[in-house]
Amino acid sequence: MINQVQQQKPITLKKFVFLLFKRRLIFITLFISIVGAATIGSLFSPSIYESTSKIILERDIEAEKAMLFRMNVNNYTPQIDYLNAETEIIKSRPVAEEVIRQLNIPKRTVESLLLNLQIERPRNSNVINITFQDKNPVLTSQVVDEVIKAFIKYRSQIYSDSISLQFFDKQLSKAARRLDSLQLLMARFKSEEAIISSSKQGEILSKKLADFENALTSAKTERIGREAKLKIIKSQLNQNNFNIPATEISDSPSQKDYLTKLKNQLLEFEMMRERLLQKYKPGYSEVVEIENEIQTTRTHIRKEVDQIINQEETAIQALLAEEETLQNSIQQLYQEIKNHSQQEYKLSEIERDIEDIQEMYSLFRKQREEARISLAKAENIIKIRIIEPPFVPKNPVKPKRKLNILLSILVSIGLIILITFIGGYFDHSLNTAEDVEYYLHLPLLASIREIKR
Repeated sequence: MINQVQQQKPITLKKFVFLLFKRRLIFITLFISIVGAATIGSLFSPSIYESTSKIILERDIEAEKAMLFRMNVNNYTPQIDYLNAETEIIKSRPVAEEVIRQLNIPKRTVESLLLNLQIERPRNSNVINITFQDKNPVLTSQVVDEVIKAFIKYRSQIYSDSISLQFFDKQLSKAARRLDSLQLLMARFKSEEAIISSSKQGEILSKKLADFENALTSAKTERIGREAKLKIIKSQLNQNNFNIPATEISDSPSQKDYLTKLKNQLLEFEMMRERLLQKYKPGYSEVVEIENEIQTTRTHIRKEVDQIINQEETAIQALLAEEETLQNSIQQLYQEIKNHSQQEYKLSEIERDIEDIQEMYSLFRKQREEARISLAKAENIIKIRIIEPPFVPKNPVKPKRKLNILLSILVSIGLIILITFIGGYFDHSLNTAEDVEYYLHLPLLASIREIKR
C-alpha cells in the first residue's frame, strides 16, 4: 500500500474522466433523482400569482413650516423618516382586518395575509410598492386595492385629532338644546302672561296710571268744589237768606233760569209789599195776599234749593264712589306695574340667558370650524397618489418551472463534479499505468487488461 504521507498526485483530466466513468451509476442516479425531484415539485406546486401597485407619498409640512418660521425648505431635514412610519401603517393589523372584512374572506387569517403582503420602498424615493401573492389572481388585485383604501382610511383615524372636534360638537349640541329650551320658555312665558311687548306694555300701563291719576285729581277737585258750594248753600239756607247767586246753586241752565225767575218774583213781591205797607196796615187783604205770594215763592225757592242740595249731595257721593273706584284702579295698576316689573325682570333674565347661549353657540361654532380646518390640514399633510393601480395578473410568478429544472441540472452537475474531485483526492488506489510510475518510481513494462468472463 502506498505511504499516506507521500505527496498526492494532482487529478488530471484523464483521471477525472476515469473516476466519472468508474462511478457512473451513482452519478446517473444522483442526477436523475435531483432533476426528477425538482421537475415533479415544480409541476405539482400550485401556481402563485402576484399583483403590485405603486403609490407616492408627498409631504407638504415642509412648505408650511417654511412659511411659518421663514425657513429654507431645502435645508429643513425631518427628524423622523415618515415613510417608514407610513410603511408600518400599511403592514399593521387593523389594515389587514379591514381588508378581510371588506373582501369577506373570513377564512383568511391576518397573519397569512400579512405574510403574503410585501411592502417595498426604493432607496431615496417616496414611492412605495405594495405587492400581494396568492393562488387566486383576481384576489391578489382586490387585496392590493383594498389595502390602499384601508391604509388611507386608517391613517386618517391615526393622524386626525378629532377629540377637540368631538368636544365642540358636543358643546354645540348642548348649547343648541339649551337655546331651544330658553326660547320655548320665553314664548310660553309671554303667552301665559299675555305679554306682547315689554316696552309697549310698560308704556300702556304708565299711560293708564297717568290717566287714572288725572281723573282722580279731577274728581277730587270737583268734589271739593261741590262740597264748598254745598256748605255755602246750607249756611245761607240756615240764615233764610236766598240771595245766593243762581250760578252758585245749580249747574242746570233751565234750573238756573227757573231760580232766577223765582228770585225776581220774590223781589217784586217784596217791593210790592213795601209799597203796600206804606199805604196800608199789615192786616190789609192785599198785603196779606202779597205775603202769601212771598211765602209761596220762598217755598218754591226752598224746594228748588233743597232739590239742588240733594243733587249736589248725590253728585258728591258719586264723586266719592268714583274716587274710590279710581283709587282701586290705581292700586290695581300699581300691582300690575309691580307684576310687570317682575315679569320684565324674569323676561330680561331669559333674554340675557338667550344672548349668552347665542354668544357661546357662535363661539363654539367658530372654534369647531377652526378645529375642522385644523383636522383637514392634519389629514392632508401627506398626499397619497396612486401612480400604478393594481391589475389582475395573467401569468403566475411561482413556481418557475424552467428555471427550477435548469437549476436542478446545474446543481446536480456541480454536485457530481464536487463528489468526483473529493473522491479522487481521497482515492489512493493505483488505477492507471501513470499512477504506478508516479508512486513507485519504476518504469512500467506492460499492462494487462482485465477480461470479464
